[in-house]
Amino acid sequence: MSRAGAPAPDRYKAFAFAAADLLVETDGNGRTLFLAGAHLRRLGRAAEGALGSPLRGLVRQEDRRLFDAALAKLLADGRLGPTVLQLDGSPAFSCAMTGLLHREGMPAANGQADDPALRLALCFSALP
Repeated sequence: MSRAGAPAPDRYKAFAFAAADLLVETDGNGRTLFLAGAHLRRLGRAAEGALGSPLRGLVRQEDRRLFDAALAKLLADGRLGPTVLQLDGSPAFSCAMTGLLHREGMPAANGQADDPALRLALCFSALP
């Protein structure tokens, strides 16, 4: 429901960036399809080659097992509550990662990594 102002897609983008410093979409296997946000600069050169690559490459080595478990939980449950991990920036920085599983924009209750229509929408919010 809306009166006037920004078109709905622009409004949704504004809400998304109000809640997160980095927005990422991956396929079911965690391969990066979309990457946007203020923290791209903090990731430096790693962000430049991220599209088409596994997102776990942007996660600090020590937290990759936690990241893999979080993606498995997202596939099983359809949603991921805040999961604290460090992204491998310069310097590394702590974030809370949340996520939603979807197919063509519609939330999915669960999914299989090899489903070609499956997408993982992930938000990373920097922690103080």
